[in-house]
Amino acid sequence: MASSISKHSLVVTVHGRTWTFTLDRKLERFGELEIDHLWIPTPQLNPVGEAAPDSMFRSFCESYRNLCMTEVSDLAQAAETYALARLLPHTRKRGAMAVFMDAKESKETHKLLRGNDEELQGLLERDPLAPMTVTEFDAAMQKLQERQFSEGQRERYIEITEELLGDVHELWWFGHRPEAAHAAVLGRWTDLMKRIGRRRGCETEKAVLDCLSYEAAAAFRRCYSAAWSAYLLPRLQEELDLSRYSYRYLEYFHQQIIVAQPGAVDHRLHPFHGHCFALHPATGRFLKTGRGRELVGEWLQVAVMTGFTSEAAYHTWQTGISNSPEFGRLLRGFYLAYWHYSSQRHSANSDRPYRTGALTPDD
Repeated sequence: MASSISKHSLVVTVHGRTWTFTLDRKLERFGELEIDHLWIPTPQLNPVGEAAPDSMFRSFCESYRNLCMTEVSDLAQAAETYALARLLPHTRKRGAMAVFMDAKESKETHKLLRGNDEELQGLLERDPLAPMTVTEFDAAMQKLQERQFSEGQRERYIEITEELLGDVHELWWFGHRPEAAHAAVLGRWTDLMKRIGRRRGCETEKAVLDCLSYEAAAAFRRCYSAAWSAYLLPRLQEELDLSRYSYRYLEYFHQQIIVAQPGAVDHRLHPFHGHCFALHPATGRFLKTGRGRELVGEWLQVAVMTGFTSEAAYHTWQTGISNSPEFGRLLRGFYLAYWHYSSQRHSANSDRPYRTGALTPDD
């Protein structure tokens, strides 16, 4: 039986710097398993500017920055991630949502979508839940993308990104001035908003600013994901003695999912397009359904295993997890939740009422 929600405060100190994270905690039943569910309510992660250095938003940004100073090998990517994440309070939030259904819904949309959990439960029960591969999940999620970019927009994207972030690597790493790098990027962004964002026309350039706004949100989720992996999870394990199933659940749901893809241009697949499962409202609604929690529990029972007789046996098992039918059914369940959320959100923000069955997840 599920418990009531309690608070758990986590104080993390690394190299003389301290960050405090306040989490919600609840024991919940996921099929046959009892999971210690810990999360940070999304309102506590609201992006804030320079006036609130002690906010949860800044704690994740700065803990990522600290991690980069000691453990990250791709220095250029790390510098861009930090600079974009710090830019988030100043970005085009509506524009970002025009790129891809975002992990931030308005209060109005939240109110309109409240109470639709039974409808999602019915959808999950009716669907045969044929297992999806990660590649199939990625392709299906691509269909939910709100905007496709033209070749001309892609060219302007490269130019404007170079203008915004071109020297951030040198400023941060070689100049040892992360704050100067942030200030430079913020100044350039402010100039771009004055020249482009607040004027009529310039539709191609505005589309690029929208894309960069979405990438700023994705960059913050990379900070969030890295901090969970490096700092929060080890401390939670130490303080709460998490079960193997609870640890695996938290590890997966608070990470940006990146899958190795040998032969691809960048060798990586981002099937959830910069999101973390734990931060998206569609996942929250999925976990409120009994069928959704059952699917997670079924996957966890094959995603946690011990007693390997050799390293080769472990790697064989690890490789097979992503091909297991339990994981494939979970991906299908996730996709149905995201499709349902996207459809409901469009209906809530348009003049036309959403009609169940008017569109199907596989159209």
